[in-house]
Amino acid sequence: MTESNETTVKYTAGVKLSATMDTAMIVLLKGAGADAGIVGCETLTCSNHLQNIWHWLDKQTAGGSVTVAAGVDSSGIRFLNIRIPAVDESQQYPLIQTQAEAILPLSAEQTALAWRTERNSNGLFCRVAAARKELLTPVLAGTERVQAVSPEAVGLVMAWKHFGGTVKQPCILLHRRKHDFLAAMLKDGRLLQSAVIDADGADLQNGLPAGLLLQDILTEIEQMEAEFSQKLPLFILSENAQDNFLNALCTQIQSPDRKTEIAPLENLSKQTIGLESLEAFGLALAAINAQQIDYNFRRVETLNQPKEIDINARTKLRKAIAVTIALLALVLGTSYWSMKKEVKLLNRVMAASHEELTVRQVLAEQAYRETVARARPDIVDLFQRIQKCQGDILLDTFEFEKGKPAKITATGNSYDAAYQFQKELESQNKNVITNVRLLEPRLDQKGNKVKFTVTFHYRNFSK
Repeated sequence: MTESNETTVKYTAGVKLSATMDTAMIVLLKGAGADAGIVGCETLTCSNHLQNIWHWLDKQTAGGSVTVAAGVDSSGIRFLNIRIPAVDESQQYPLIQTQAEAILPLSAEQTALAWRTERNSNGLFCRVAAARKELLTPVLAGTERVQAVSPEAVGLVMAWKHFGGTVKQPCILLHRRKHDFLAAMLKDGRLLQSAVIDADGADLQNGLPAGLLLQDILTEIEQMEAEFSQKLPLFILSENAQDNFLNALCTQIQSPDRKTEIAPLENLSKQTIGLESLEAFGLALAAINAQQIDYNFRRVETLNQPKEIDINARTKLRKAIAVTIALLALVLGTSYWSMKKEVKLLNRVMAASHEELTVRQVLAEQAYRETVARARPDIVDLFQRIQKCQGDILLDTFEFEKGKPAKITATGNSYDAAYQFQKELESQNKNVITNVRLLEPRLDQKGNKVKFTVTFHYRNFSK
């Protein structure tokens, strides 16, 4: 390869971060697809916004460009299933965020969300990964070098496919690690959700799996596959098909209605990595197409980026502003002396008394009356505003207390009707009704209606 071609070589890196964010396993690849080769594999201590990682990558690539995909430990991630109307990608996040906030014990400001969508007859079925923002701060803040941040199980799935995993129907992968098991449920080769099953080190070294460990694994697997009508096939990943512990575990999990087998990663021994680097290796493979990675926590940043303003439009805007300023200066300059005279006259009029009241006192009294009026909520006005947006929505209850958000419980014919009510409340009452949130929309099976709760701020009474 010539020197000029060498400079165009594509590097990708997978960074698997520990649950406490204090260590990271890194795998660096050179090339793409089947030609991708491992440049290096390293475990590093993390500090100061992952600077150790960037120094190591710069050294390995001689300062070359690297596409980085980071994976966070699944123990800090909760997976949710949320349904929303079929809207554009740019409109999905607020809808998902509202429902997630009603489910999670964290506020929207404390939660980071990543999701993938599936379209069905009822709109969009969203599989959502939620994590505490504080957990992701080291990898999200202070650096643009990480193109994707996702659950580390995304890397596990990618590595499994790379080493020959071809099952398209829903299944579960079980990966033994040093202190736990990582379980990943997938469909069509894409991650649905993942979970970490804690295990004592001794449990993983003994010849037979302990009873409690086996029960924990079965419980987690059953919870993951609950959305399916039958038990899913289970593949236990192994570097060695003769692993006594994993073979014993496979035998104990096996049942007539569950296919369970050891899935040896036969080509892993040919690489310069081991099972402990599997997720990082898969993340490096995924980084080749970083924009396609599922559950990317950086996706929200992309959606929130403002569109570029055309340069010509900016130039025209600047010229228009300059002309406006010049005209204003001219008008103000010519009218300055006449305004000065008018102000003196107005002051004399305001100081004059009539029936022992000056104009200033009258204005002060009027200002006081307006202040008192603003302190009294106009409930009739509020009901009229709600009624204009109501449509076919049936209002069940209304709660209002000064200093707190107003609360409405209502019933609609569909999820779309509930979301439309939320949208109309805010769009038709700007600066009057604000911070409108739709909470807990759920289908009432008896009446085939959607019941939901809406909270909002009314003028200055809810603050």
